[in-house]
Formats: sequence, structure tokens, C-alpha cells
Amino acid sequence: MANPDPHTHASFAYALLLNDRDFRRRHPELRNVFVCVESDLLRDVRRQATEHFPEGGEIACYFPERKQIWFVRHAGRGQFPHVSDVDDIRDDEESSAQQTIGMVVDALTQRPNWDDLLTKVSTSEVEKRSALRG
Repeated sequence: MANPDPHTHASFAYALLLNDRDFRRRHPELRNVFVCVESDLLRDVRRQATEHFPEGGEIACYFPERKQIWFVRHAGRGQFPHVSDVDDIRDDEESSAQQTIGMVVDALTQRPNWDDLLTKVSTSEVEKRSALRG
């Protein structure tokens, strides 16, 4: 069987996490979750997250090589709280055309209080119990 594309893999990994009672108990704050892959362009993620969840929620950013999903809060319209404090993230059209959501997550984790904005979850266990092995 061929490996699924990263977006399919990310969606299934997130669905498997949702089936885990412990995960849901540890993360009751996750709502309105938009799933994407770290290589997706920031502007596309913002647009799609806004279309699906205009009042805000979380963006589940899947890093296939790291076998991790990072949950990033967005405040609606695809905007991230406290982004102006991160030098590497700019809202102008030119820079967002080149930035990926993975770059944003990596920049946010460099902040001293990054755990106020992000939650990291390993997908290794759910991938071991599924046909999503890469």
C-alpha cells in the first residue's frame, strides 16, 4: 500500500488522537481545529482556517518527519495571538507569500512563554497502532 499524502496522514493522525479518551481529557480546550502540514504556506493556512473557523480555534500543524502535531491558537481570521512579538513572522503580503506554517510554529517556540500559545503532541503512538506507518 502506498503511503498517503501528508495531508491525509495528518488528518488520520488527528482523528486517531481524538479517539483517545486520555488525549481528549488532557486537551479539552481544543475546538474548531483546522489540520494542516508544516510545509503549507502561511497565507493558505490563514485563509482556510478563516473560512472554516472565522471566530478562531486551533491550527493542528503536522510535522511528518518529527512525528508531531503542534496545536497553535488562532484568534479568528487566521491571526495568531502575540505574533507581533516574533521577529520572524510578518503580516505583509510579500513575506507571508514565502512563509510556511511550520516556520511560524518554529518561530513561536523560540519565545520564552511559547507553551502559552502552543501544545505539542507526539503522533508516534497512534501511528504505531494504525496503518499510517511511514
